[in-house]
Amino acid sequence: CNLRGMICEQTIEDYFRRWEEDLEAPIMSIRLLRCMIIILLTAHGVACGWFLVSCPHDCTSVGWVGITDNADSTSDYHYVNALYWAMATMTTTGYGDFHAHNDAERLFAIAAMLGGKVLFGMVLGNIASTQANADYQRVQYKDKMLAVHSFFHDRLIPQAIRTRIVRYYEYLWTIQRGLNPTALFEDVPYTLRADISWNICQDQLSRVPMFRQTDTGFMAMLGMQLKPEYFLCGDWAAKAGDICRQIVFVSKGYIEVLSNSRVVQVKHPGSHFGDGEVLHGAPYGESYRAATDTEVLVLPGEKLEATLAFFPKIKAQLDQLRK
Repeated sequence: CNLRGMICEQTIEDYFRRWEEDLEAPIMSIRLLRCMIIILLTAHGVACGWFLVSCPHDCTSVGWVGITDNADSTSDYHYVNALYWAMATMTTTGYGDFHAHNDAERLFAIAAMLGGKVLFGMVLGNIASTQANADYQRVQYKDKMLAVHSFFHDRLIPQAIRTRIVRYYEYLWTIQRGLNPTALFEDVPYTLRADISWNICQDQLSRVPMFRQTDTGFMAMLGMQLKPEYFLCGDWAAKAGDICRQIVFVSKGYIEVLSNSRVVQVKHPGSHFGDGEVLHGAPYGESYRAATDTEVLVLPGEKLEATLAFFPKIKAQLDQLRK
């Protein structure tokens, strides 16, 4: 009974360990199921031991089996009683309806109580650790929000700005869940990162007139310089008269173009603005305001210049456009 249980338990451990290695596996559910099975198998082993201690060769009246035995008793009846005692003892509930009647049974009961304490302590610790790891990103987010509120309090930031910043971080949590998309592929080889960037950004970059005659290598490297930014509904993406320092590509949402406080155009997903101003180092001619919660990709002017340093022919073409 014990040898078979040990082999079975080890096999189950190996099976669940392999199951947990699957990235799509529901870790909490798997570990709960594994803990329940281990508890049941351990209780089965303790129940078998409890019966064998009382009946090492034949059942006598000095043990719990002999005392509870009657004319209608079967092996199933004794097993259920032993399993019931094992669970009650391991959980330290101890109802007292089944208890030790001799020294051997008392010693076994002590070992079962100690083993049960250790087992359930390990199980609860495993579940608590899994839950803590599952909420790791949420805990980090809450810690950051506490730091933000503390900063507001220390610096006497106006309530209107506080509300906007809190809404911004809530929006970030909604779409990112604590993950930083720019750091997601940092450990991926350069060529693979370039392929990912090219597949994501090629459509948007190819719509910029000054990039249409450039080669794929330049566009892929340029795509790696793009970084995501987010605007809440009503936030200003740029104001007329500000020096343009980046090209903005609209990924999701809509941005209004305002001239003299009037909406003259709406930028939709796939459109862009700021390319002409960045090329000539000019200020914005119009203002840009998010009409909805909007996600954009931005190409800073300094990143564009740094990329052009690797492609002198393309840099010469753009210098001609500037003139």
